[in-house]
Amino acid sequence: MSSPHFEAFLAEATREEPDVEAGLSRDELYGVYISWCLMNNEEARPATALWAALRAQGTVPDSNRLVMTGPAAADYIIAGAPELPDVLDDPFLAPELLLAEPVLQVS
Repeated sequence: MSSPHFEAFLAEATREEPDVEAGLSRDELYGVYISWCLMNNEEARPATALWAALRAQGTVPDSNRLVMTGPAAADYIIAGAPELPDVLDDPFLAPELLLAEPVLQVS
């Protein structure tokens, strides 16, 4: 791989797992790459440049054994999580929570 930019991304945000059946999808790879770029104040390059960099190092984007790791992985996972309603602020979602006695009391 000839790009220090992509080398740094792969070293910091992914690792190869030989026991994994299916590695990251293209969407997951590019998503964690975008998270890595944002966290490292790097300009994101097009997905096609990432695929070319992966191929240059011998990794096929559609058939890899890569898993995400590190802070960029956590950011990607959290950013993609669905937003949950705040039931304590909305008595119509869970009125029993507002009226119930605490289950655990710390003394």
